[in-house]
Amino acid sequence: MSDFTTKKGFILYHDISLIFQELTDEQAGQLIKYIVNYSTFKTQVNPNEPTGLSGLLNAISKPFINHIDWDFERWQKTCEKNRNNGKKGGRKKEKEPKRTQVNPIIDNREQIIDNRYNKIDKEKENFVFFGKIIKLNEDDFNRWKDAYSKLDLKTELQSLDDYYSSLKKTEVGNWFVRTSTALAKKNKEAPEPPKPKPTETLAQIWARNEKMRGL
Repeated sequence: MSDFTTKKGFILYHDISLIFQELTDEQAGQLIKYIVNYSTFKTQVNPNEPTGLSGLLNAISKPFINHIDWDFERWQKTCEKNRNNGKKGGRKKEKEPKRTQVNPIIDNREQIIDNRYNKIDKEKENFVFFGKIIKLNEDDFNRWKDAYSKLDLKTELQSLDDYYSSLKKTEVGNWFVRTSTALAKKNKEAPEPPKPKPTETLAQIWARNEKMRGL
């Protein structure tokens, strides 16, 4: 447990300012309080699990919670890797790849390209949406699909991914929070889908026909 309590905090990106601008002061206070309480609970600093939010705030909080979970898992893996390296006496130097005698430079480049594409193909298996920038696994995709139900999620993700791809990496920032912010704003502005017309029963059709005959 002592390993987990050494994590001193979490990161909030400037992109989230767009979300808070859409909230009242009361809603913003509830959201940031929940995020901080969840982070301290996740890292076992605070043993009490925070009470969940409801409605719009619950949907908006999902990207923050997902990011905290992802960041915490990555931090745990780093700690575990450092512990293992410490037991082994430090990191081992990576061995240089063997080169053939025919043309070592070309052969090595081809191997690097093959490995890169094999890695990409393997990564794609773990994602429902796999763009150049945006990559969502099944859990995150389904959460966003429920939270932004007015939108065609894959179409919106592709549009945002194309836009991010045209920017410099430093201009994109945290794509996860930025994308969630953009989707939340667009979902809020989107009109409500039309309600399906109720289907008439046979009794209702018969009554309507009888009424027309009476006229």
